[in-house]
Amino acid sequence: MTLPHLDLEIKQGEDWDMEFGMKDENGLPSPITGWEVRMQIRTRPGGEIMADLSSPSNGIVVDTVNSKINFSIPEATTKTFSLRRYEYDIRVVTATPKTSFLVSGNVLVEPSITVV
Repeated sequence: MTLPHLDLEIKQGEDWDMEFGMKDENGLPSPITGWEVRMQIRTRPGGEIMADLSSPSNGIVVDTVNSKINFSIPEATTKTFSLRRYEYDIRVVTATPKTSFLVSGNVLVEPSITVV
């Protein structure tokens, strides 16, 4: 099975938020109770870590009631993104436990023009 690819866009120096709704093959909300989620943004595979997010309290919130995963990166981190492109993936450990990757792709950074 090929891992789904999704490119993300982040404006340099901006608070960034993203929400994933988890659904099964019938389009119904998937149970995500007990999931541990981790996301890293790197310069390249094995390269420098630019952002390191994890649930439950480091930038990722697993909303089990609504079957959603919320990601956030503060402005203090995104302002350090000096390259135009990074790479990321999202790893999940389920309650079973089973480890898998949800998605991977590029992080495309739009440079900030206004600097405060």
